[in-house]
Parts: sequence; structure tokens; C-alpha cells
Amino acid sequence: MRCTAVLLCVNGAAAAWAHIGDSRLYHFRANLVVSQTLDHSLVQANVNAGNLEAAQIRFHEDRGRILRSLGTAGEIKPAVLPTPARIEAGDAFLLASDGFWEFVLESEMESCLADSSSAQDWLNRMLDILSQRAANTDDHDNYSAIAIRLESAA
Repeated sequence: MRCTAVLLCVNGAAAAWAHIGDSRLYHFRANLVVSQTLDHSLVQANVNAGNLEAAQIRFHEDRGRILRSLGTAGEIKPAVLPTPARIEAGDAFLLASDGFWEFVLESEMESCLADSSSAQDWLNRMLDILSQRAANTDDHDNYSAIAIRLESAA
């Protein structure tokens, strides 16, 4: 069985992360995405090569073709942030599987974050969007997500 994963480690005023597959980490500051992981997928490879636009990933017919995952034979090759990122009070993180981020656009993640009072409220707002969109498709993957808002950074 193959699966994807994303990991976040916060230590004081720094954060580090790693991922494998198409589960993503988004880092937000002032309610805007300041960084996100890049999928280990055939579609992302085509974006990297200039053959597709990043906006085409969500609905491309090959979006589920993963190039790296856990549970495959051979060496596991996660992408690891080379240098910890500086974090600030008010920063937020979203760790999400493809079944989540395929239905919630980055601009919607940002507006839901801006309108929310807590990490749970932010997640609930995004889940409302996902539920409405997923109800109209037979092609909905399972999903998981964790939302984190930093109260303070040392």
C-alpha cells in the first residue's frame, strides 16, 4: 500500500517540514500563502518542465500519478526543507492531503483564514467549501487536513 505524508516541526521561532507525494504543507503569514510544498507527481514534474501551468494541477487527468510515496520498494526520498523557516506570531500552517486541497483553492484558504477566529474555525470554513464541491462529483478522494495558527513565536 502506498501513501503520502507531510510533517511539520516547530521549535521556537523556526519551523521545518518534509513531505512525500502530493500531500501538501502551506505556510501563511498575514493571511497569505508565503510558501507551499511541491507535489511529487507527474503533473508537478510537467509544471516544473514548463509544459503545464500550476493552476492545471487540480483537475488534470494525471493528477493522481505519484512519483514518490511511502510503501514503495527502494529508497524513500522525501523532500525536506533545507533550512528551517523563520516563523512569527500569527503565522498559520495547513497540512492537507490531495483530497482536501483539490477542492479548496489557495485564495479560499487565505480568505477563510482571514475570516476565522481559530484554527478549528478556519478548518471548518474550508471543510464547508470542500463538502459543497465534493457533493457534485463522483471522483472525490478521501481527505485529511490539520490547521495550525501560532499564537506566539519565541
